[in-house]
Amino acid sequence: MRPFLKWAGNKYKIVEDIKRLLPVGNRLIEPFVGSGAVFLNTDYKSYLLA
Repeated sequence: MRPFLKWAGNKYKIVEDIKRLLPVGNRLIEPFVGSGAVFLNTDYKSYLLA
C-alpha cells in the first residue's frame, strides 16, 4: 500500500528489503514512522509508532 503522505526519506521504494530484515513477532516498534510506509505494508498484530 502506498502511503497517502509525501514525505522526505520515504521508505516505500525499499519496503520489501526492510520487510526481509524485520524480526518475526507480534509487535512492530517503529520510532521513525514518517509517512508510515513500513507499517502500512507489514502484518503485525500490534504497532507502536512514534
